[in-house]
Amino acid sequence: YDPTIVPKEQARRILGLDGFVVTYASTWGQPTSLRGGFSEELSNGISAVLNMCKRRGAKLAVRVHRSEPSGAEGEYERVMKEAGVTGIITRDHSHMLVRAGDVLVAQGPSNTCVLAAILGTPSCYIQTEGADYAHPLLPRCAPDGLDKAVDEALAVKVNWAVSLKEYE
Repeated sequence: YDPTIVPKEQARRILGLDGFVVTYASTWGQPTSLRGGFSEELSNGISAVLNMCKRRGAKLAVRVHRSEPSGAEGEYERVMKEAGVTGIITRDHSHMLVRAGDVLVAQGPSNTCVLAAILGTPSCYIQTEGADYAHPLLPRCAPDGLDKAVDEALAVKVNWAVSLKEYE
């Protein structure tokens, strides 16, 4: 995989993003799950991301999960406006959103973190009940620990191609 296919500067130019950019990979409340509490968990996650973006003066690129209900984009737009955070919201172009970001924050241990590793974008994730990666490579946190997890992700200088061989 050649990450130079979409250079970071080109992705930012196409998406109209500049400055410090946080890409947020959302998820959805799974109604077939044996547990509940998804609404509160997801609300706490996006609130933590918005508050962190405000503190850091960051732009936010929201990748809406394809399984989220129709109209989710409007809800993200509403909460971003209320928080005074600017950016972009889309279900499409995951690779461009991840490439444009300085850091990816995923809601839960997402496959988008794997995409971020391939593209060379640092990532971390907000933990979810009952799911976690089985390796220590990515910082993870509860919503109130997001600043620390982002700082840890940004501090990691990893050659992913070499590091991932340890887990083959």
